[in-house]
Amino acid sequence: MIEKVYMVDANGFEDLGAVLAPPRRKIGAVGITTWPPSGRELAGVPLLPADGATITPDVANGGWGWELLLGMRPTQVGYLSRSAIQVDYRVGDDLFTSTFPAEFVVCNDERVLVEGQCPAPAAWRSEGEG
Repeated sequence: MIEKVYMVDANGFEDLGAVLAPPRRKIGAVGITTWPPSGRELAGVPLLPADGATITPDVANGGWGWELLLGMRPTQVGYLSRSAIQVDYRVGDDLFTSTFPAEFVVCNDERVLVEGQCPAPAAWRSEGEG
């Protein structure tokens, strides 16, 4: 059973939760702009909340796997990132943690359109630099 799914080193994102799309869906690996997810890409696909879900391995599904969809929303302007996704899960009475490298970086600063680059995060700037 999945205990908890969360972002690692998330800077500037609010975690909106995670859902699972079951095996044998028509389209996989989609970017969706609404949360909870909806739209033609997922029409008729029954989504399950990831936290607390029990899923079957892909070998039990004819090689088809589950897709994990993460909801996140920017909480600030500038250079936003996360480095990985972590899943805490239980098999019987044992608790495990798996970390999946899944770097995601976005710049939502309007200066990127004008200047062609994203302002560096405050932690990267030298003192006195804007």
